[in-house]
Amino acid sequence: MDMNNSVCLRRRSLTAEAACFFMFLAVAIFGSALQAAEDAGTLTFEPPDGVKCRGSVVLVAGDEEYRTEESMPMLAKILSRKHGFRSTVVFSMGPDGANYIDPNNQKGLRGLSVLKDADLMIIGTRFRQPSEEQAAYVTDYLKSGKPIIGLRTSTHSFQGTQKFGESLTYSDFGLKILGETWVSHHGQHKVRELAACRNPVQGTIRFCEASVMCLHPAMFTVSSI
Repeated sequence: MDMNNSVCLRRRSLTAEAACFFMFLAVAIFGSALQAAEDAGTLTFEPPDGVKCRGSVVLVAGDEEYRTEESMPMLAKILSRKHGFRSTVVFSMGPDGANYIDPNNQKGLRGLSVLKDADLMIIGTRFRQPSEEQAAYVTDYLKSGKPIIGLRTSTHSFQGTQKFGESLTYSDFGLKILGETWVSHHGQHKVRELAACRNPVQGTIRFCEASVMCLHPAMFTVSSI
């Protein structure tokens, strides 16, 4: 083996060793922080260095159909990187204290204590049933009078006779806090039907007709909690 090839091999070996070293260093530095985030059921995005924080936004994810556990972190990152907010996502976690995200676990919301410092709450949940301890943080936030933005199935964010405060039941959250609630689906839920109609210009047009979520007639009620 000539000298040039020997030097080239040494460089490759050093490069591989350096990559392994930095990977190990990253795990050592950030591993405990990532584990703590998983245990808490939250993920936080800070504004970029040098950008003044404009406030704290908490995004609550937890539904079985629309993948808010994927979309909420994306939105949180945009709010953080592009608009300067400290953005924290709260997830529905697995049962019995498990440290993995489980959107099917309706009792899995964990980490709602971050609402104590929130300036805005964005919620995109469906039929959640938080524990009494976690619900207390929602109650305190509602009493603070700070704003809430509800996405999609947030009209039925929570379900059950348990209460936020003294009188607001989980099932009444959508109607009495967001001003609207869910009643049923028009058509067959999760079933698509192929329909066709005749257009004189375009000929036969085929389209899919799916179920449509029906909401309660306008009955905005301010709730006392």
